[in-house]
Amino acid sequence: MIDDGRAITGILAIGVFVTPLEVKFLKTVRRLKMEGNDNSRTPLSPSAREALDELAPVIEETDDHLSREEARSHLHQIDFDAELARTTLDELLNKGYLYDVHGELRLP
Repeated sequence: MIDDGRAITGILAIGVFVTPLEVKFLKTVRRLKMEGNDNSRTPLSPSAREALDELAPVIEETDDHLSREEARSHLHQIDFDAELARTTLDELLNKGYLYDVHGELRLP
């Protein structure tokens, strides 16, 4: 590993080293996209918006992924019944606000 004086905080999937400033930038871009400020996202229902607002910080704090069961559990804690949690997760997945990678839910 080459150290050019910048703190290396991670490696992107394509093998590129990222600095703390770059990580902050990428998280800001992700947040702006989730808030719909890029005008390219399909709008969410109020329940899906509430679910995303609940799940996004949890996903970011847990190695950037959650299982579907963990996501359902978090939604249940904020009074989503089983059917609403299932349909809301489906909406978030279908509209591109979440991705399923080998059974793990991730943010774009």
